[in-house]
Amino acid sequence: KLILGFNMSKNKKFLFISILLFNLIFSPKLFSLGIGAQIHAIPAINFTQTSTTNFGAACSIKLDRLPLIFSISTDLNLFNKEVILGLTSDYWLFNPYITNSFKFFIGTGINIETIICSDNFGLEVSPRAILGVNYLLFDGFFELFLQQGVEFGIKNMFLGNNETEYKINLPIELGFRVWQ
Repeated sequence: KLILGFNMSKNKKFLFISILLFNLIFSPKLFSLGIGAQIHAIPAINFTQTSTTNFGAACSIKLDRLPLIFSISTDLNLFNKEVILGLTSDYWLFNPYITNSFKFFIGTGINIETIICSDNFGLEVSPRAILGVNYLLFDGFFELFLQQGVEFGIKNMFLGNNETEYKINLPIELGFRVWQ
């Protein structure tokens, strides 16, 4: 019954939460959100299997006040006949301006993927480091970016021969974000 140290009735709690949500949603100066898409190629150096390259696309979300980027991706590995669904979270350590609209960034993060093929499925977890550039257009409304990553992956397939792969992924990603 105590909210922020105050005893509040149910109606007051509802009003308080409604006002708080209204301010968060309709106050553009509190935070902005960049939503966009990207395409990528992910060549892999595989130490236990044949090295291959995945091709795919992703949707990305970036917060302006916090240097966090999240993406949901889907990839195809034509050599292994795999479909890959991934989640990535990155934290930008630096994002300084080079010119008024051109910036570069360095970051770290993690990539988690579910691998699906005709007779097996698996999981890959990869800590990652990224380096990239982003260019802001239309007074910061539209952002273009290009980034290169290095991921140290461990992939485990659960059925069949229950194989574990150790590899280095080198994703290169090109995309855009629209800021709201």
